[in-house]
Amino acid sequence: MGKIWTAGPSYQGTDRLDISVATKSHFGLAFAPNPDMERLPRDNDKAWGEYQTEYHARMRRVWARNQLTFHKLLEKAEVTLVCSCADPERCHRSLLAEYLGRADPERTHLCGERDQLPLAKAAPPALLRPQLMRCFAEGCGMSVGRDKLMCKQDWDLIPKPVQDTLRATFRKGQVLDPAVMSEAYVNAAREARTEVAAAHLRRQRGAKVGAAQ
Repeated sequence: MGKIWTAGPSYQGTDRLDISVATKSHFGLAFAPNPDMERLPRDNDKAWGEYQTEYHARMRRVWARNQLTFHKLLEKAEVTLVCSCADPERCHRSLLAEYLGRADPERTHLCGERDQLPLAKAAPPALLRPQLMRCFAEGCGMSVGRDKLMCKQDWDLIPKPVQDTLRATFRKGQVLDPAVMSEAYVNAAREARTEVAAAHLRRQRGAKVGAAQ
């Protein structure tokens, strides 16, 4: 590999590789964090350290399963790793660039973040709309907007006090940049997920009892 750049979503060069969770590229998706990771806070050094550990572990699993994916990326003469996070220093695109640099230090050159126009001026309208995420409820495959934690069916199973905490700790900026998500919101989200899983389990047990009678 030659040059490795990073950039926000407004960059539209021919060497662009979208590695965000919402990417439509199957190749780029291999280097994206999983949806659960995107909901982790990154607003302080401790949280960012935990995020780095999670992402590096994910990349080691990708390498173990399919080394060809990494080799294909390393063979590129130039690539720009793209994600929607506002701060490249708290985004996995910078982590991946460093990871690739260590994988082939003699042939790679880390160029840093590309200069680009503000998103509102450079990006097509589709990029300005909130991207979809998978419902945070365990086992649910429905897509929801980034401003939603879960689909309506699962949201209605969350106890009201937990719903209230989620609403109170939600930050508007986290729709486009998960790094600004507060630790209080993440803890409430995890509690909500546990409550929803328990509710589904109770329903399943009730259904089995009803069928046996």
